[in-house]
Amino acid sequence: MNNVFIVLLVQVLLGGFDNLWHHEITEKLPSKPSALHELAMHSVRELIYGVIFVGLAWFEWHGYFAYMLAGLLFVELIVTLIDFIIEDKTRKLPAFERVLHTLLAINIGIFFAVLFPRVSGWAAQASEMVYVTYGLWSWCYSLFGLGVFIWGIRDAIAVMKLRILKIPLWQRKPVSHSVKENPKTYLITGGTGFIGTALVRALIMRGDKIIVLTRDLAKAKYQFGPQVRVIEALDEISDYEKIDTIINLAGEALAGGLWTKTRKKSFFDSRINITRSIFRLGERLIQKPQLLINASAIGYYGNRGDKELQENSAPETDFMSDLCQKWEVEARKLEQLGINVVRLRIGLVLGRTGGIFVPFALSAQLFGAMILGSGEQWMSWISLNDLIRMILFIDDQKVQSTVINATAPKAVRQSEFIKKLASSLHRPVLFRAPGFILRFILRDMADLFLNGQKVLPNKAEKLGFNFAHENIDEAFKSILES
Repeated sequence: MNNVFIVLLVQVLLGGFDNLWHHEITEKLPSKPSALHELAMHSVRELIYGVIFVGLAWFEWHGYFAYMLAGLLFVELIVTLIDFIIEDKTRKLPAFERVLHTLLAINIGIFFAVLFPRVSGWAAQASEMVYVTYGLWSWCYSLFGLGVFIWGIRDAIAVMKLRILKIPLWQRKPVSHSVKENPKTYLITGGTGFIGTALVRALIMRGDKIIVLTRDLAKAKYQFGPQVRVIEALDEISDYEKIDTIINLAGEALAGGLWTKTRKKSFFDSRINITRSIFRLGERLIQKPQLLINASAIGYYGNRGDKELQENSAPETDFMSDLCQKWEVEARKLEQLGINVVRLRIGLVLGRTGGIFVPFALSAQLFGAMILGSGEQWMSWISLNDLIRMILFIDDQKVQSTVINATAPKAVRQSEFIKKLASSLHRPVLFRAPGFILRFILRDMADLFLNGQKVLPNKAEKLGFNFAHENIDEAFKSILES
């Protein structure tokens, strides 16, 4: 059985990574109503795997039981094929996930080929479940079986919750719409994302008018309903419409897959192209907007070690810095139209519904809190609540063209961040991921986790902005209590 267990171990590792990285961290399937059927397939498959793992760890399936085992494997195969079809219909799979699925399909074929002769021999014997032990293999697959079975139950619970989530978000979590005598009109790109959603809800509460530009019309309507105007192209905005402020948050997420040449190009295209479209909109609007708040990132400064970075600090020449520099250049072109442009260099945003907090917290809850690399790299962060407040503050104060670091005053080292997060969840920090391993696996994307900047919000503080969460302990407490 050694060959069977070795091949199956590859399946466990690949499948576990796919489940955690793509299904949980990147796609957040348990929170997506559109993923209900996909998640149901996952639950069935995981429950079957739980039975198979434990069954193979301690028993030989003789006679009719061999046919039962073959039946379970056949059902698992059918469920997987249906799952692939559902995934293709309901979401756009990144290239890395497609490659992983291909490897999983090839490996399960190898598993069937290795197991088949043994199951055939079992089928010829008298029907009974014969107790056996394979030493460490048996105990390992008992743990695997228990883990995957629990995960299957967890996914089944998520499916039941998703049936409730079919009710649109704007109805389940309504936002009271204030009445404003002279409401302002905001155009927001990237309005359905982690930051954008919170910002739109805050503006609804203030009684302002909101136009959301999105590629996913259904998602925007699900989130905001009739409370906002949703458009798929800026051409839908008339030359005579009055827009007071544009907030540009659009851009393909940097996490979620390896940084291939194609993905790197999409990082540029998704940011540069939409900013150029905003410029063309500004050109044709009869009444120009007063302000563009353009999202950038502290990656602008590059990997700078312990150097304290202010708004006037020079950039570097690495990929992230180049991306931010070119994005800001495009944004500043709107100044030619008489529009104030505030470039907001945003740090690591902490919130319960997205950003880096979710994967790190999930890892800690599963006793997998991990220090990355040396742990000495700086993490300049900001709570989602403070970021939204800062954006509204900039608009309300009519800030003139400038650059502002959107980070809390007290950056922390990565090791401190992980230890305090784990402590707030009453979990230990047991692991450390060496930097060379992360770079080998993630290649250039490892920069997100291993590089750091100690960024100070000097401009925001000089303007009089007061942070609700100045230190990381306050932020974690607020998030976990929300």
